[in-house]
Amino acid sequence: MAKALAVEIRTLRESELPQVHDLVLDASAIYPVPIRPSVEQLGLLLERRGVDWASSFGAFSEGRLIGATVTAVDEWPALHMGAYAIVSAVRKGWQGKGVLSALFEWLSLALDRREVTQMQLEVLIDNARARRAYERLGFDAERHLFCFELPRLTRPQRFQEQLGFDVHEGEAAAAAAAERGELWTSFWSLTPAWTGSTWTVQRSKSRVVFEARWQQEVCGYAVLVPETAELVQIAVAPEHRRKGVATELIRACHQRVHGPALHVLNVDDGADRGVTIACLRSLGATMSAVQLEMVLHRVS
Repeated sequence: MAKALAVEIRTLRESELPQVHDLVLDASAIYPVPIRPSVEQLGLLLERRGVDWASSFGAFSEGRLIGATVTAVDEWPALHMGAYAIVSAVRKGWQGKGVLSALFEWLSLALDRREVTQMQLEVLIDNARARRAYERLGFDAERHLFCFELPRLTRPQRFQEQLGFDVHEGEAAAAAAAERGELWTSFWSLTPAWTGSTWTVQRSKSRVVFEARWQQEVCGYAVLVPETAELVQIAVAPEHRRKGVATELIRACHQRVHGPALHVLNVDDGADRGVTIACLRSLGATMSAVQLEMVLHRVS
């Protein structure tokens, strides 16, 4: 395949991040990205997602990167080893020429070595060409994921006497997660996408965790990456919903960012029948993208 294409397919190196960055900008390869990331920002994003350079491959023509799949490998969920395509892109002018198929042939061998049994990625809902390309590789659409921009709140603060917050950063955030992480996940009504998984949170070194307490009882939490204004996780205990806890968690997150809005990525609309999305919309969130989560079930 590689010979017919007159391209070289090989493992990517971390030192080739600038070339990956150039490809991302050319192919609009990461969805959704609210800004055009710098090389440094892209590197941090790959790190948070769990990049495994040994399982990442590039297609080169005359020394230029014309296609890539930058892959993360992690336990997702704990029952098996999973992989995630952080970047899967082919440069304009090379699309539809078999580059993606060639990359995934090489990637398949690497995933076999890692005993990966499931791989997932996201494509924009209106990118029919990309969807068909991944379907030909064996991927199936699993669920719709919605992305939002959440502007600063204008409604007045409520429940100031009953509701308090603990804020954890750095090592304190990791310690709080180790001590009460199981409690936090018990609040979930949705399974996060890879971009909001527990492993992604653990790798987000700059994260800030806001823990809400209702009369001293932990009743909800939110995880924010301040430099990107990304609200990675938010959940409220079922018995404390409809009390404004989520609203005040979001207000607290806004106070830690400089921009006008928080970015909320890849929210599932199915598991809770759209309740989370309805909550975001009630707070003024506007939809920025709709994606399909596509999954390849592999036999190790």
